[in-house]
Amino acid sequence: MSELRADRAGEVCLVGEAQLGGEPGQAVDPLLQPVQRPPDPQPVAVAVLGEVRRARRGRDPLLDVAVLRRPGVAVGLAACCVVMGCYAGFLFVLTLRLQDGLGFTAPAAGLAFLPYASGFALCGLAVPRLPERIRGVLPVAGPLVLATVVAALAWASRAAWPWVPASGLLLVGGAAHAASFSPLIGRLTGIVPVASAAALSALVSTGTLLAAVLGVTTIGGLHLALPGAPQAPAALTVTLLLLGALAAHRTLRPSSSPARVDHEVVARPAGVSEP
Repeated sequence: MSELRADRAGEVCLVGEAQLGGEPGQAVDPLLQPVQRPPDPQPVAVAVLGEVRRARRGRDPLLDVAVLRRPGVAVGLAACCVVMGCYAGFLFVLTLRLQDGLGFTAPAAGLAFLPYASGFALCGLAVPRLPERIRGVLPVAGPLVLATVVAALAWASRAAWPWVPASGLLLVGGAAHAASFSPLIGRLTGIVPVASAAALSALVSTGTLLAAVLGVTTIGGLHLALPGAPQAPAALTVTLLLLGALAAHRTLRPSSSPARVDHEVVARPAGVSEP
């Protein structure tokens, strides 16, 4: 007990946690309101400033951004966030397209997306069994394949939903999503030392969650703002995925030499297979 009382630096900052936790809802809220209004950035700004002050006082912040200074970590985290943000925005727009544009019921729209989840699960099981040289290129190839799937689906579903071709494309898209995400997380955990593994895990979990919210807000907001231009959200998604592939390529360059690290100490997001 005396050791626990002495370790005051490990206390959780409840104020910062509440502020960071409330920001995703404020980002999506404009999409749910009859009158659109921009999200308020003040809560997250206050939370970030509070975390900076907490770190300067020698206490543990909720998100330790010092790990981002290691070569390849920041750009690798950005690549992960891009993939998750594009996935969330793509799913949101596809759901609206199927229900509002093509007259699908909610269960039918969910069933249409089932091949994507199947592709993700199957690829997640297969990736750890692949040779290292193949896994090394997946973080770059995955976003490129997913971008191709998004563009092909946007073109193929202009007037109707082609069940067989669309299901095949979604299966490939889900596999590309898993291929681009899981190996990259493994690469990042290999770059940081053991002492920074928990900080990296927190940044990955929080960053990808916020990226998903921003993906729905930006890509979904573009879909709602331009109902007469259904190809615009797909074009934005493809552009972002190409940037994500470029970021992943920079992470995988030889200059980012991995450090020896116990991968088991890193808590991975739910649904992400271990590379």
